[in-house]
Amino acid sequence: MLTADSPVNLLTNGGFEAGKPAYWRAEGSGATWTTEQSRTPAYSLKLSGEGAAAWVMDEAVRNWSPRYPGNAELQFGAWVKTEGVNTNPASDEEKFQIVLEFFDVAGGTNLLGEAVVIDLPQEAASSGGWVKVDNTTLGAITLPQDAQSARITVRKGAAATGTVYVDDWFVTTTTPDVWAGDLFNANVDAGDTWYYWWDCFSCGRADWPENQPFIQTVSDEAAHTGTYSLKLEQNVTEATESVAISERVPVTAGEPVLVSFWVKTEGVPEPEKIGDPEAGDYNIGMTALWYENLSGGAAGWGEIGGVDIRLNGEYNEQVIPLAKREASTGWTQYAFVVYPKEGAVGMELRLRYWHAFEGTTYWDDVFVAPVSSVLGVLPNLLTNGGFEAGKPAYWRAEGSGATWTTEQSRTPAYSLKLSGEGAAAWVMDEAVRNWSPRFPGNAELQFGAWVKTEGVNTNPASDEEKFQIVLEFFDVAGGTNLLGEAVVIDLPQAEASSGGWVKVDNTTLGAITLPQDAQSARITVRKGAAATGTVYVDDWFVATTTPDVWAGDLFNANVDAGDTWYYWWDCFSCGEAGWPENQPFIQTVSDEAAHTGTYSLKLEQNVTEATESVAISERVPVTAGEPVLVSFWVKTEGVPEPEKIGDPEAGDYNIGMTALWYENLSGGAAGWGEIGGVDIRLNGEYNEQVIPLAKREASTGWTQYAFVVYPKEGAVGMELRLRYWHAFEGTTYWDDVSIVTLGGGSLTGTAIEEEPGTNELPGRYLLHQNYPNPFNPTTMLRFDLPEATHATLAVYNLLGQRVATLVDGLMRAGQHEVQFDASGLPSGTYLYVLRTANHVETRRMVLVK
Repeated sequence: MLTADSPVNLLTNGGFEAGKPAYWRAEGSGATWTTEQSRTPAYSLKLSGEGAAAWVMDEAVRNWSPRYPGNAELQFGAWVKTEGVNTNPASDEEKFQIVLEFFDVAGGTNLLGEAVVIDLPQEAASSGGWVKVDNTTLGAITLPQDAQSARITVRKGAAATGTVYVDDWFVTTTTPDVWAGDLFNANVDAGDTWYYWWDCFSCGRADWPENQPFIQTVSDEAAHTGTYSLKLEQNVTEATESVAISERVPVTAGEPVLVSFWVKTEGVPEPEKIGDPEAGDYNIGMTALWYENLSGGAAGWGEIGGVDIRLNGEYNEQVIPLAKREASTGWTQYAFVVYPKEGAVGMELRLRYWHAFEGTTYWDDVFVAPVSSVLGVLPNLLTNGGFEAGKPAYWRAEGSGATWTTEQSRTPAYSLKLSGEGAAAWVMDEAVRNWSPRFPGNAELQFGAWVKTEGVNTNPASDEEKFQIVLEFFDVAGGTNLLGEAVVIDLPQAEASSGGWVKVDNTTLGAITLPQDAQSARITVRKGAAATGTVYVDDWFVATTTPDVWAGDLFNANVDAGDTWYYWWDCFSCGEAGWPENQPFIQTVSDEAAHTGTYSLKLEQNVTEATESVAISERVPVTAGEPVLVSFWVKTEGVPEPEKIGDPEAGDYNIGMTALWYENLSGGAAGWGEIGGVDIRLNGEYNEQVIPLAKREASTGWTQYAFVVYPKEGAVGMELRLRYWHAFEGTTYWDDVSIVTLGGGSLTGTAIEEEPGTNELPGRYLLHQNYPNPFNPTTMLRFDLPEATHATLAVYNLLGQRVATLVDGLMRAGQHEVQFDASGLPSGTYLYVLRTANHVETRRMVLVK
């Protein structure tokens, strides 16, 4: 179901539901796209009924064919089947005809002075089968120069009767060493905006369909959603390669693009060969191609590169999955993020068979959109991906005197502050979490923190006048206190001010020895109601002197992690005396840089001997096998040897991410539950258009990275780790981290039509589809702004040239509508683009004159 809350698909017809053929335009009610008869499965162009009708290809010069060659003998034609037509027509009004027109340029001069008109067979009422019709009886078509534009029409005169089916158009030449060009959607089986390729697809061979290499057609035999899908079937064993190609859509070089599609397979004869390198290229998958223009054809094909993604698990099955090794499968979703090459303004998607694959596949709900637009609509599973929560992870403030502050800190940049009047406290309600399943029984434990006091009351006589640490250990959450009572540690109040950071633990009370493992613990630092002055607390720790026993870890021990995040580096919860000078890494929420908002995550190597550090997200729910989109922005500073980034000889000099999978959503006492994961280093090791190479610069601006990962079998939870690998140095800032699930129909195969809005303030930026569309010559464009901002709304042709600026200025928050008058423009497809400081969105509209 399409809703305004679904991401906008750049593909007009990703669901194959358009109900009309690509590139062919119907004129009159008697022109229908039909499966009643076809020469090559499954469609033909039908002309019937009363009155005039036609199918028109307004522009046959397109895609990789920049022209039809001059000074060459050309044959154009199609295969035709007639039923009950009027015979021996006396005039064009009584005839069925093919009309060919060739122009020097689009809208220019007819190179032959007039159209080439080919009469279809009407000697008998019915042809009894498919008949090849071309210009042979008229003589070869020889153009005086290259035709950069051509129009092809098959028409029914107003007085003609009966039915004609037309299929398998072709263009050939007998002139040596000359390429005749191609006719796209020659087999009229491609749905609107798509086209197909296989070897000699526009040859219209006589031995088709028996020896047709591939069948590619819109089909109602299977569908993921709606009624139709794309069917791709190898038809002969000698066939090699076939692709279904989307329309060209606008992209921005370097800005990640999400691609998603659903596939169902049937009758794969040797599924065990899928992804087996010894079995040849027995794969299906996709190609993203990049273009320096948005039109092709006479403007030049414009291809500047691309990236193939075979479903063979060759990089990592959690990033590039292995297609199911089954003869027949249900619908399976695949999704990837690709990065347009430098110079790219357009992209085409190819769904494909590689050279050795066999069997039948159905493809549906194909989706292409900038990652930024997807993230703007689908919910982020992370609570605090922008680091703007303003509170520390795992610690809960009680009372107005409990604040999270950067006024003082031992390890940068935060501490827990207690001050003001009345009681206040910081409470960690559960200290047993993540990979620590318990604090061990029958071991001597030390718990504590580093404390700094300023102007506190001295020599307190009661708990009400004291600052204290309170430790409680339970058999299970909500269960029995294993020591019978809390362990209470008084903070130093012998003097008004400590003059620096002081280590405080339970040493003066004696070691804590639990009678059994504690599967739950609560830690509190509190200020009594009558205590005065200020206390700062930082760098909590847990340790044991008992040999061969792990004390466990305290998470967010350094209190620098923002809500829901936690950090790891070697001995991060040791509270070592040599910190911060010898602290391996600094990890903290920081206001030194931000992609959006005020804060980001700062990660900095602090000593040259440091090895590895990770910032770890909360655990979020996922579904095994269902693709998950991860995105983050990174800014680097002071990388001492940027040329080493991604260089395998320089060691693991990389930053990147790890997705970890879990069999539970809790960790801690329930068990860590990790069942695997996938590392993605920004080193370009697979393909830079899928796994980019981080910029080899000492300092960079904000750069977005995004990936799709696939949870392992058995996974119900995921954590994301943002990380330095072992050799990387310098400072990084991370912001706007997102985890988004892509399954469950969240990505639609079709552009979205929204209902007219209300007077309520919009909740997000949104560019609506124009209405009417197609239009002539005026149409209305609507857009929503959730805040007052400078906005531009401009119209571009497919060459990327701006043809109109409709809005350029400060706009109020709300819904806006503007009329676009295209009286001075030629027919065709146009793009209209809404731009603000925080949002860019593009849609298409069609002018038909």
